[in-house]
Amino acid sequence: MLAVDPSLKIVALELNVSYDPMGDPRNHLPTFLAPAAAGGVNAQVDAVAMHFYATCNREDYDQVLFERVEAFADVLRGVRGALPVRPELADTPVWVTENNVNADFSDASGNSICNPDRPS
Repeated sequence: MLAVDPSLKIVALELNVSYDPMGDPRNHLPTFLAPAAAGGVNAQVDAVAMHFYATCNREDYDQVLFERVEAFADVLRGVRGALPVRPELADTPVWVTENNVNADFSDASGNSICNPDRPS
């Protein structure tokens, strides 16, 4: 693709910061930031992307959203601070490419992902 259009930007990771108990997205950085010869990224990276999902629960009040902003900012700072481990990534920007709230959807049974005991 770059041979056809060298102005393209390559975005890596798409780290997710959310209400989901999947763990801290910074846990994925050691593998990504390992030396290329040890399995780390070995391709052009023009930006690192992050997503922020404050809540999927339609019943949450705005206060819940506001309370989660600082946690997102903390992860963002942590990712930004970790990139210099690889000198070629030290100045790589971190983009927030997705942000959403109240994004509930149905599971296979038609129940809410956020409130499993109720239909979505």
